[in-house]
Amino acid sequence: MMKDKFYRLFITGDRHGRFDDLEYFCQANNTTEDDALIILGDAGILYYGENKTREKNLKAWLSRLPITLLCVRGNHEARPQDRKNMLCRDFCEGKAYYEEACPNVLHLTDGGVYSICGKTILSIGGAYSVDKELRLAMNYMWFENEELSLVEMEHIYADLLATNLHYDLILTHTCPEKWIPTDMFIGGIDQSKISRRMEIFLEGVENITDYDRWYFGHYHGNRDINDKATM
Repeated sequence: MMKDKFYRLFITGDRHGRFDDLEYFCQANNTTEDDALIILGDAGILYYGENKTREKNLKAWLSRLPITLLCVRGNHEARPQDRKNMLCRDFCEGKAYYEEACPNVLHLTDGGVYSICGKTILSIGGAYSVDKELRLAMNYMWFENEELSLVEMEHIYADLLATNLHYDLILTHTCPEKWIPTDMFIGGIDQSKISRRMEIFLEGVENITDYDRWYFGHYHGNRDINDKATM
């Protein structure tokens, strides 16, 4: 059964298809589908292709776990609306994508606003792949629309200004430009070639929104940026 009300919220960063510890996590915390685990992008569930055995097997395994996954979109995964088998439904005062074969995995929309566990939550996915050149050279998966388009950014920004809501939580994949953890940069990558369009956009979002807490992933680290933001 697809849930719209949850008792507990958990948050994790990038998984890239690696969920070996999730079954233990569910057992240790006595979870049910009334509990939700937020994944801050690059879950790796929509990565290999909807007709690929590896992706089908992962979804089949996740569908049997006693927990609901709420996925922010990352850069190393397809947009859910681009998948033929994907359905869209009303979810917690917003919209979410799901597949009938894996109804406990819900993909949040970019710019989506939700009411979950009494909290008003804003979700914005997308980022630039710093390993784009390597992926193209090695014929690895790369998604051309990994970043938000300028039109999408304008629409989200306009909606934020028009609604002027207070957000208990903001969930993004990457972060505002001023929070970029430069000490965690991967060596050997020419940073002058890396697009910062998403980070500049999110800095604008941070400047105009009233929020309590901001969580992001993308950089594969764990730290508090300040008293309101956590990687």
